[in-house]
Amino acid sequence: MEDCPAIPTRVRTTRLRLAPETNLTNPPAPRRPTIGVPTWRRNHEQRSRHPSLATLVSELAQQVTTLLQAEGRLLRAEISEKASKAGAGAVEILGGAICLLAALLVLLQALVIALASAGLGAGWSSLLVGVIVALLGVTLLRNSMAGMTVSELTPDRTQDQLKRDARVIKEQLR
Repeated sequence: MEDCPAIPTRVRTTRLRLAPETNLTNPPAPRRPTIGVPTWRRNHEQRSRHPSLATLVSELAQQVTTLLQAEGRLLRAEISEKASKAGAGAVEILGGAICLLAALLVLLQALVIALASAGLGAGWSSLLVGVIVALLGVTLLRNSMAGMTVSELTPDRTQDQLKRDARVIKEQLR
C-alpha cells in the first residue's frame, strides 16, 4: 500500500440550499405560454368568461391597424418590384435600339447604294428607303407602346388583397 496515494479519511459534504418558496413535493403548475395569444384573451382568462365590448373594439382596432400596415408594406414592395421591372425593361430597350440603329444606318446606306447602282438614281433610292424605314418605325413604336400601358404597371395583387380585406372587415362588423 505504499505505492497508493493517500486517501482522505474525511470528505466534506455540502447541503443543497433551496429558496424558501421552493417546494419540491408540490412544484407549481406550469404556466401556459402567452406568446401569440391576444391580450384580450390573456386578460379574459384572468378576469371573466367574456371580454367587454371596449376590449373587443380595442382588439379590432389593433387588428385593423396591423392589417393596414401589412397591406401598406405589400403595396410598397409591389410598386418597387414593378418599377424595377419597368426600369430594367427600359434599359434593355434602349440598348437594343442603339445597336439596331447603328446596324440599320449601315444597311440602309448599302440599300441606297444598291438601288442607285441599279439605275434608280441616288435621290429616288434615298426617298424610297426612307419611306419604307419610316413605316416600319411607326409600326414598331405602336406595338411597343401597347405593351407599356398603365394597366401593366398597376399593383394588381395589392388591389385584390385590399378588396378581400374590405369584405372581411364588413363581415366582421355585422
